[in-house]
Amino acid sequence: QGIHVSSEEVLRLRKVAEKAAANKQSIVFLPCHRSHVDHVSMQLICYRLGIALPAVVAGDNLNFPLVGSFLQHAGAFYIRRAFGDDALYTTLVQTYIDTLLQGGFNFECFIEGGRSRTGKLLSPKFGILGFIIDSLLSGRVNDTIICPVSTQYDKVIETEGYVTELLGVPKKKENLADFLSSGGSVLSLRL
Repeated sequence: QGIHVSSEEVLRLRKVAEKAAANKQSIVFLPCHRSHVDHVSMQLICYRLGIALPAVVAGDNLNFPLVGSFLQHAGAFYIRRAFGDDALYTTLVQTYIDTLLQGGFNFECFIEGGRSRTGKLLSPKFGILGFIIDSLLSGRVNDTIICPVSTQYDKVIETEGYVTELLGVPKKKENLADFLSSGGSVLSLRL
């Protein structure tokens, strides 16, 4: 309900997913990022298509009480927005991505890093892609499949917040109260 996909692309993705599963290769989904429900919609689509659900790279800003645990159980793994010069943390993230790719687990990464507030695509961030490329070029992983994903919404649930941010009001930190107040739209998939 509420999610429409291209039939032609779905058939193509199913064939690719079957080959990937047979070869124990990961599919790395790279959707654009317009809403917090992008994560959920991709999970629903994969579930409906019978494709292994992807682990999802999520910013640690979403790891707040109740919601953080829920998203983690739904496949999210949290990373910092910036690694700085923290070599240990960088190695930890690289090792985790290596493990996912070596095991043939699918995963999802929002190529723009953060959500677009205007509906336009943002410039890509190459951090996670750099880790994937390093996994491949080093030989730790034989191959992986990259699957770009475009999502479009009739209505984005965060629109009101985006408008205030674009008018200069500082971005509010994600919290349980705001999540619950928009929860009706998410649960009914009125997007």
